[in-house]
Amino acid sequence: MDHSLKNPLVLAYLGDSVLEMHVRMHLIETLKIGKVNQMNKMALDYVSAAAQQDFVAHLLAHDVLEPLEKQLYLRGRNHKESRSKKSNHHHSTGFEAILGYHHLCDNQQRIEEIMELYYQYNDTKLRQI
Repeated sequence: MDHSLKNPLVLAYLGDSVLEMHVRMHLIETLKIGKVNQMNKMALDYVSAAAQQDFVAHLLAHDVLEPLEKQLYLRGRNHKESRSKKSNHHHSTGFEAILGYHHLCDNQQRIEEIMELYYQYNDTKLRQI
């Protein structure tokens, strides 16, 4: 089955959980944070729609996304049901659709590549706050 043809909101639904799991593992393993309350607060900074929007803009500006990933992002971003009052939510829907697609296709290596870039980008940004 061609998972790229799935409803982008279904891909984003799955991608949201992929992102959440990866961020939690990053906080536990890399940052060595032991307090759950502190981890929850940091996780919110990583998974916020604004953080995802900024990261996708960075990926697009540096031409990091593969052609299919760009299509998935645009389909998720433009999906009429993903529209909300906050414009960054439809950008996050597009990003999560990419992660959901790769998870369904068992492309764990590509997820790891994207998430490594995500951590590098957001770790630097969060240190500046």
